[in-house]
Amino acid sequence: MERIDRIEQAILELQKSQAKTDANFNKILGDIAKSDAKIKEANQKKSYIEIDQCYSATEFFYHFLEENPILGNMKFDYVLANVKNHVKTTQDEYDIVMYNGNSVALIEVKHKVYPNDLEKLVSKKVDNFRYLFPMYHDYKIYLGIGGFSIPEDVAAQARNLGIAVLRQKGDVAYIEAKNLKVY
Repeated sequence: MERIDRIEQAILELQKSQAKTDANFNKILGDIAKSDAKIKEANQKKSYIEIDQCYSATEFFYHFLEENPILGNMKFDYVLANVKNHVKTTQDEYDIVMYNGNSVALIEVKHKVYPNDLEKLVSKKVDNFRYLFPMYHDYKIYLGIGGFSIPEDVAAQARNLGIAVLRQKGDVAYIEAKNLKVY
């Protein structure tokens, strides 16, 4: 009988211990949920900040190019910002598009430019533009990348690809476009 009492006592202690463990575990789960919500909120705020920075950069370069519609040694007739289109399942947006009689310049703008931004511009944006805007299919397409922060290695890579580099220099834009390539 004494042995059964000890076993029952041990079971009760285990159940109490399990209840404490369950309570601690539930508290930890609650803390994780709160942390996840805070992280999600912080990421959302970060996303809004990045979008605002990108819009600021786009607006800066757009106004500069609107007043000085020249890329390399080519003068363009008009400049548009935030050009969008979609056909079937393909959609794209172009930060700045410059047009003249037989050429189009696509300028991708970022607050900070990364190598993958160049890759996307060359490998995706040009083909999408031709598909989404078939009236410009036979036009010469030139590319530019603009940003408030462009690491020198990324700028060098852009120049090697024949892409114009647009940077902020004080209150004006500085454009490097000596070796533009037709895409």
